[in-house]
Amino acid sequence: MKYASLLLASVAICLSLSGCSKDPISMEESLDIAELSQDADTYKNEFALAIQDLSTKDGCQAEVMREGGGFSRVTGDSFYFLYCGKPINTSSRWYYDPANGKLSQDKSELRG
Repeated sequence: MKYASLLLASVAICLSLSGCSKDPISMEESLDIAELSQDADTYKNEFALAIQDLSTKDGCQAEVMREGGGFSRVTGDSFYFLYCGKPINTSSRWYYDPANGKLSQDKSELRG
Protein backbone atom coordinates (compact mmCIF):
# COMPACT_ATOMS: atom_id res chain seq x y z
CA MET A 1 0.00 0.00 0.00
CA LYS A 2 2.82 2.38 0.90
CA TYR A 3 4.56 1.57 -2.41
CA ALA A 4 1.36 2.21 -4.39
CA SER A 5 0.90 5.62 -2.74
CA LEU A 6 4.50 6.54 -3.52
CA LEU A 7 4.06 5.41 -7.13
CA LEU A 8 0.86 7.43 -7.55
CA ALA A 9 2.53 10.50 -6.08
CA SER A 10 5.47 10.09 -8.48
CA VAL A 11 3.13 9.80 -11.45
CA ALA A 12 1.19 12.90 -10.35
CA ILE A 13 4.42 14.90 -10.00
CA CYS A 14 5.63 13.73 -13.40
CA LEU A 15 2.37 14.68 -15.09
CA SER A 16 2.47 18.13 -13.54
CA LEU A 17 5.95 18.83 -14.90
CA SER A 18 6.20 20.28 -18.39
CA GLY A 19 8.73 17.68 -19.55
CA CYS A 20 6.38 14.75 -19.04
CA SER A 21 3.92 13.81 -21.73
CA LYS A 22 2.03 10.71 -22.68
CA ASP A 23 3.30 8.38 -25.35
CA PRO A 24 1.84 8.73 -28.85
CA ILE A 25 -0.54 6.13 -30.19
CA SER A 26 1.00 3.59 -32.54
CA MET A 27 1.55 4.43 -36.19
CA GLU A 28 -0.78 1.56 -37.11
CA GLU A 29 -3.63 3.05 -35.08
CA SER A 30 -2.98 6.57 -36.34
CA LEU A 31 -3.05 5.25 -39.94
CA ASP A 32 -6.39 3.54 -39.20
CA ILE A 33 -7.82 6.85 -37.93
CA ALA A 34 -6.27 8.77 -40.85
CA GLU A 35 -7.98 6.35 -43.27
CA LEU A 36 -11.34 7.65 -41.99
CA SER A 37 -10.43 11.24 -42.92
CA GLN A 38 -11.75 13.25 -45.80
CA ASP A 39 -9.13 13.22 -48.61
CA ALA A 40 -7.31 10.29 -46.97
CA ASP A 41 -6.31 9.08 -50.42
CA THR A 42 -4.12 12.19 -50.75
CA TYR A 43 -3.01 12.94 -47.18
CA LYS A 44 -3.24 9.68 -45.23
CA ASN A 45 0.41 9.67 -44.08
CA GLU A 46 0.37 13.37 -43.20
CA PHE A 47 -2.86 12.91 -41.23
CA ALA A 48 -1.39 9.89 -39.41
CA LEU A 49 1.64 11.90 -38.28
CA ALA A 50 -0.60 14.75 -37.08
CA ILE A 51 -2.81 12.25 -35.23
CA GLN A 52 0.24 10.78 -33.52
CA ASP A 53 1.30 14.29 -32.48
CA LEU A 54 -2.18 15.11 -31.18
CA SER A 55 -2.31 11.87 -29.20
CA THR A 56 0.47 13.22 -26.94
CA LYS A 57 -1.50 16.35 -26.03
CA ASP A 58 -3.51 16.58 -22.82
CA GLY A 59 -7.18 15.84 -23.37
CA CYS A 60 -6.69 14.16 -26.76
CA GLN A 61 -7.98 10.62 -27.09
CA ALA A 62 -7.65 8.19 -30.00
CA GLU A 63 -11.23 6.94 -29.58
CA VAL A 64 -12.61 10.48 -29.98
CA MET A 65 -10.55 11.00 -33.15
CA ARG A 66 -11.75 7.64 -34.48
CA GLU A 67 -15.42 8.28 -33.58
CA GLY A 68 -15.21 11.70 -35.23
CA GLY A 69 -14.11 10.14 -38.50
CA GLY A 70 -10.61 11.57 -38.64
CA PHE A 71 -9.87 14.91 -40.30
CA SER A 72 -12.55 16.86 -42.20
CA ARG A 73 -11.87 19.66 -44.65
CA VAL A 74 -12.71 23.17 -43.44
CA THR A 75 -15.27 24.59 -45.88
CA GLY A 76 -13.68 27.20 -48.14
CA ASP A 77 -10.14 26.55 -46.92
CA SER A 78 -7.29 24.21 -47.78
CA PHE A 79 -6.85 22.83 -44.28
CA TYR A 80 -8.65 20.34 -42.06
CA PHE A 81 -10.05 20.03 -38.54
CA LEU A 82 -10.38 17.23 -36.03
CA TYR A 83 -11.87 16.88 -32.57
CA CYS A 84 -9.57 14.98 -30.24
CA GLY A 85 -11.22 15.19 -26.82
CA LYS A 86 -14.49 15.27 -24.99
CA PRO A 87 -16.55 17.29 -24.75
CA ILE A 88 -16.44 17.88 -28.47
CA ASN A 89 -16.28 21.67 -28.57
CA THR A 90 -13.84 24.36 -29.63
CA SER A 91 -11.39 23.50 -26.86
CA SER A 92 -10.90 20.01 -28.32
CA ARG A 93 -10.81 21.07 -31.99
CA TRP A 94 -7.48 21.17 -33.82
CA TYR A 95 -6.72 22.44 -37.31
CA TYR A 96 -4.11 20.95 -39.62
CA ASP A 97 -2.56 22.08 -42.90
CA PRO A 98 -1.01 19.06 -44.65
CA ALA A 99 0.80 21.34 -47.10
CA ASN A 100 3.14 22.64 -44.39
CA GLY A 101 2.49 20.23 -41.51
CA LYS A 102 1.23 22.99 -39.23
CA LEU A 103 -1.13 21.97 -36.42
CA SER A 104 -2.97 24.60 -34.36
CA GLN A 105 -6.07 25.20 -32.30
CA ASP A 106 -6.37 28.63 -33.95
CA LYS A 107 -7.33 28.39 -37.62
CA SER A 108 -6.26 31.99 -38.24
CA GLU A 109 -2.67 30.77 -37.74
CA LEU A 110 -3.09 28.53 -40.79
CA ARG A 111 -4.37 31.23 -43.09
CA GLY A 112 -1.57 32.97 -44.76
